[in-house]
Amino acid sequence: MGRFRIPIGSGFFLLLLATIAAYESSKQSYSNEAAVAYNKGIESSRGGDLHAAEARFREAIRSSPKFFEAWMGLAQLLQDSGRGREAEDCYSKAVKLVPNSVSAVNALAFIHVEAGRLQEAEKKLKRVKEMLPASASALLNLGAIQRQMGKLDEAIKSYEAARRLEPDEAKASYNLGNAYYSKREYERSIASYMQASRLSPQHVDTYNNMANAMRDSGDKRGARGVLETAMKIDPNSVAVLCNLGVLYADLQELDKSLEVLMASSERGG
Repeated sequence: MGRFRIPIGSGFFLLLLATIAAYESSKQSYSNEAAVAYNKGIESSRGGDLHAAEARFREAIRSSPKFFEAWMGLAQLLQDSGRGREAEDCYSKAVKLVPNSVSAVNALAFIHVEAGRLQEAEKKLKRVKEMLPASASALLNLGAIQRQMGKLDEAIKSYEAARRLEPDEAKASYNLGNAYYSKREYERSIASYMQASRLSPQHVDTYNNMANAMRDSGDKRGARGVLETAMKIDPNSVAVLCNLGVLYADLQELDKSLEVLMASSERGG
């Protein structure tokens, strides 16, 4: 099922929640030489010269070992380069320098996600939640990990808390729908998807997943209507076309099923 989720193994620097880097590094001391090297590292990174950027960040750290931003810059570069273990070491050092740094703890959590160490990631994301009690994003990230771990009741609590913080955003309701679907609580799943569709009426995955929940609950005709709505929003969605083609076959509408499945095959290459 399509869902808002944390990608695994994609070498990214995701959702550094409410980062105020200047504040986080304000208590750190660094020399003018380190600052110059760090700025050159940033410039090289933006210009695509990652080798030079890495050298400048390391130069800044050698000059000022407690330079928080230099450790973070080097860690991000290493992570984006697929050098996760080295990146983890740098993020860990940044956390030791500034234990309450949301950006460093959050980034370290996603390093754990990429490595498949979900328990460690959950622990870090719980810490982020404590540091940012008013952040719906922190709760959504925590819920995504908990759902991936099979902790569905805990994931639902995280998503519900996120929805209370941001009732006008669709992501929490959408993810609640996914979590309830995983528990086979189809009525609650459908209600959550409906709420998400009202808040984000163009998000096709919401309709696709809602139709799955309706179909599995026995309401195949309701599922057909939802999928037909989704097809109007995105006529090229292979997932929607596949599901609709199968559903038409279940409803003995064989001509429609063949037509839609052929369209799905054409769009899917």
